Amino acid sequence: MKKVNEQLLNELMELMNINGYVINTPINSGLLEMLMKGSPQGLPADNAFAAIIEDVASFLRNEPDYILFLKVMDGFEFDGVIIYDFSVLPGEGELPVNNIFLNNDNFRNNDIYINSDLAERVVIGQDSTSFFTYDLNDKSYQIRDNIGTEKIYGVFGDFTDFLSAILSTVK
Repeated sequence: MKKVNEQLLNELMELMNINGYVINTPINSGLLEMLMKGSPQGLPADNAFAAIIEDVASFLRNEPDYILFLKVMDGFEFDGVIIYDFSVLPGEGELPVNNIFLNNDNFRNNDIYINSDLAERVVIGQDSTSFFTYDLNDKSYQIRDNIGTEKIYGVFGDFTDFLSAILSTVK
């Protein structure tokens, strides 16, 4: 992991701690290994969820800095900025609303409206005005307007630059 990324994560965790936000535990290494392999055996290839699993697996395999981020914390929510997590076990009385698979399923398999700008990418988070996406073709992180998703506010070649940009809005 880049040194800057470690510094950013330490700064983020300190800000979250000072302001009383929950710091998610790191992702389980066995779960991470399983996620990077892609769709489990027996899941039909035409299953809509299988495509999401494969896209997320491809994203994880291409982004070692993001993997290291997950080994520090499995997503976060701080001051309106959310990076989705992989947790399927919500807190007591809660739903896993920030789960990366559930959110991507909503963007791709919604009965009311499917947004092609989001459906063609892995959506990894959001804030009040933007969606955070990963483009599998360009291997880039993007900050997209959450209403006119064709509008891209920023494109980043690595997770450190992306993380730095989104955290600059809440410092």
